[in-house]
Amino acid sequence: MSTSKHTGLAGIIVDSDNKLPWILPGVLIGIFLFTLGSQIDWHLPHLLHDPRVHAFSNEWLIWLFFGYLGLEISVSKLIRAGKFAGMATLGGVIIPPILAYVLTGNVYIAAGAMATDVAFSLGAMKVITKGSEGILVLLGISLMILAVGDDMGGVGALAGIYATPVYSWLGVEVIVLLFAYFCGERGVITFRHRKVDEKGNPLGGVERRQWLIEISSPAFWIILSVVNSLVLKMAGVEWILGGCLVFIFAPHGVKETLIHMIKPLIPIVLFVFGVVNGAIDILDPNAWTWLTFGCFFGGMFGKQIGIFFGGLLGRRLSRGTKFGNVPTPQIYALALWGSCNGTVAIFFVAMAFKAGFIDPTQAAQATLGYFLTVPAVYAQTFILKATGKLKDIPEFQPEADTAPMHTSEELG
Repeated sequence: MSTSKHTGLAGIIVDSDNKLPWILPGVLIGIFLFTLGSQIDWHLPHLLHDPRVHAFSNEWLIWLFFGYLGLEISVSKLIRAGKFAGMATLGGVIIPPILAYVLTGNVYIAAGAMATDVAFSLGAMKVITKGSEGILVLLGISLMILAVGDDMGGVGALAGIYATPVYSWLGVEVIVLLFAYFCGERGVITFRHRKVDEKGNPLGGVERRQWLIEISSPAFWIILSVVNSLVLKMAGVEWILGGCLVFIFAPHGVKETLIHMIKPLIPIVLFVFGVVNGAIDILDPNAWTWLTFGCFFGGMFGKQIGIFFGGLLGRRLSRGTKFGNVPTPQIYALALWGSCNGTVAIFFVAMAFKAGFIDPTQAAQATLGYFLTVPAVYAQTFILKATGKLKDIPEFQPEADTAPMHTSEELG
C-alpha cells in the first residue's frame, strides 16, 4: 500500500525478506538447535520451550505481525473480494478440521487444521512474486483476507472451545470496532436536516449533510489498537488480533505511515517466531506417528480441497466482477498457499495440552504435523514456479484502493 521506499538497513531487511522470507531460516535454525541439543544432551535449546519465551514470541511479537496485516487490508478490499474470498475462507475453515478429525480421532487436535499461517502463506507467495509490486496483486489481497479470516475463525473457535466469554465485554468490543470504522475508513456520519416553521411545517426541501470525523493521527490508532487488545482480553478471548481488527478500519494515510514504520520489523519478528516454534527434535521416533501425519494430511490437503472448491463457488457467485474471472490455476495457488498451518494451530494444540485433553507426546506430534505443511507447500510452490503453471495476468488486477468518501481539502 505504501509507496515510500525503505533505505539503509531497513531497505536491506525488506528487500532480503522479499527474496527469501526470514521465517524460513528461523525455523531451520530452531529445528537444528533443538535436535542437536537432544542428541548431545545440550539443554540450552530447551529454553525455547520456556513459557515466557513462547508468550513473547507467539503473543507479543505476533500481535505486531497481525497488526501489520490489518494495515494491509481495508474495508473496500473486503467488499470487492466479497463472495470470492468469503467462500474460499469458508471452505478453508470447514473442510480441514473434518478431514483431520477423521484421520486423528481427536477433535481438539483436529480443530487446529482450520488455521492458516499468514507469514508462511505470504512467504510461499513471494517464491513466485519475489516481492514485486503489481504481481498477482488481486490474488495477494485474497490470500491475506483468507489467512486473516481463517485465523479469526480459529480464534473464535478457540474461544468457544476453551475460553469463557464475558458477553458484556464482547459488547464493548463491538462498540470499539464501530467507533474505529466511523473515525477511520468511513470517516463521516451522514444525516438529513430539514427546516420547519414554528408549527412544525416543513420549509423547503431536505438537506443532506455530513459530519467529518476522520482521525488522522497515527498515535491515536496505535493507542486504540492497544485498548482494543485489552478489551478482547477482558472479554475472555484471544487478544492477539486486537491491533489487526482496529487497523483494518484506519484511514488510508494512517495505514501508509504505519506500514512504512512497521514493515522492516516484521522479518525480525517472524525470524524469532520461526526459531522458537521450530524447536522440534525431528530424530525422535515418537514424533513420527499416524497422529503426526493425520495432522499433516488433514491440515494441508483439507485446506487445499476446501479453499479450492470454495474459491470455484465464490468465482461463480462473483460473476460480473473481476473475481468472476479468476483463472483456475490462480485459485489453486490460493488454495496451495493457504494450506500452510502454523500459529493458530499451535495455539489449539497448546490449549488442548493445557486443558488436559492431550498428553505431551501428542502435543509434540500434532505440532510437528502442522509444521510439516510448510515445507510441503513450499516444495509444491517451487514445482509450480518451475513448470510455469502460474503466470501473472497483467489485465487481471484490482482497481486502486478506493479513496475516502471525502477529500483531504474537506477535512482541512
